[in-house]
Amino acid sequence: MDRPDRKIIKKHYPRENLDERLSFTFEADPNLCLVKNKIQIFFTIEVDEKYVPENGFAAKQFSCIDVELNSMLVSTTKTRGQYYMNDWLLKKINFTRDYLYSMFRIEGYFDDYNYEDLADDDKIKIAKTRRSGCLLKDKKYIYQLCMIPTDAFLLDNKPLPPNLEMKLTLNRQNKKFSCINTGEADLFPAPFVLKDCYANVEYISSSNLRQYLDPKRPISYKYDELKMITRVLPRGERRLRIENLAGGNTPEYLFVGLIETGLLGGDDKKESINFLQHGAIQFDLLLNGSSCNGYPMAIQSQYPLKPYLKYQDVLGNILNTKSPMVDSIFDFKKALLYAHEFQGDIEDENGWISVAIDFKEPVDSNLSIVLWTVDMVRIAIDEYGQIEKMLL
Repeated sequence: MDRPDRKIIKKHYPRENLDERLSFTFEADPNLCLVKNKIQIFFTIEVDEKYVPENGFAAKQFSCIDVELNSMLVSTTKTRGQYYMNDWLLKKINFTRDYLYSMFRIEGYFDDYNYEDLADDDKIKIAKTRRSGCLLKDKKYIYQLCMIPTDAFLLDNKPLPPNLEMKLTLNRQNKKFSCINTGEADLFPAPFVLKDCYANVEYISSSNLRQYLDPKRPISYKYDELKMITRVLPRGERRLRIENLAGGNTPEYLFVGLIETGLLGGDDKKESINFLQHGAIQFDLLLNGSSCNGYPMAIQSQYPLKPYLKYQDVLGNILNTKSPMVDSIFDFKKALLYAHEFQGDIEDENGWISVAIDFKEPVDSNLSIVLWTVDMVRIAIDEYGQIEKMLL
């Protein structure tokens, strides 16, 4: 008779906790299965009172993530800065607004304001709100944070088979990505020091689960993988067409936003995630040169009605009574994304994705386009521990 599942919590300390990277190795155990979607990384950060933390404060300490199984890389973010951008997008499209700013406050999601756009009186209020619950010591606010690593493979809820080692590496980035500096400029903004850092990991001991995840037969994991692409837009043009942003198999979903180029490199005077309309009056999404269903769409008088409806439709929120507290159109304006769900029956299954944008005036500032694609992938682990990854 099988014993009931026994859940075991182990505390792991980082192998590296340097300015460059944070690394954990979760050792192989022949009797335990690691529950990879319940990894919790705890750390404390001391923030000088001249800094105000940005939303997504915990994730913005990191730029990239690598996941290895038995020393083989299975998941990585190739674009610098992709980790915290992916974290923001995945939370925004998968969780309701009230859940995001309540549950994920432990990760530093405080509110939906762009600090630099607020009036001075409102900045004082928001700074106070973002510091609530923090101990003030020697003119530094002490933030206790818990971060669940955002990686599509990790977030899949199937445990790992026994006797499999997993290594998690997060590359660090400097503090100008995660804080607004209200004082004098910091010429060399090094990363924050992560104190009291460790990971709590849950394992399951169960003969039934070990039999189900028997390494003698192939084990597969299916999940949605997020990829990010950035491209700098040329200046001085009113009509722009950005060809061949992404190619190959057509993704399941796509999200696109416009952002100031300087924010992609960090800016200690502005929130590092700030997608706005930037004077666009028409947006067209093309696959193999033909407009996708619902595009092009016009934007009238700084009121992005059509992009908003398309975005909510892609997320399945329209007339869905089980989706309370979605973003209003005014909230959407502060984080404007163009969205699309590709439909295989009427759109090509592979090809090149392009974007065409009309602006009210010629572009006179440094802007970039950020594009995310969502693909269904499968990872298979065979009896010899070899790993194969494929698009579905």
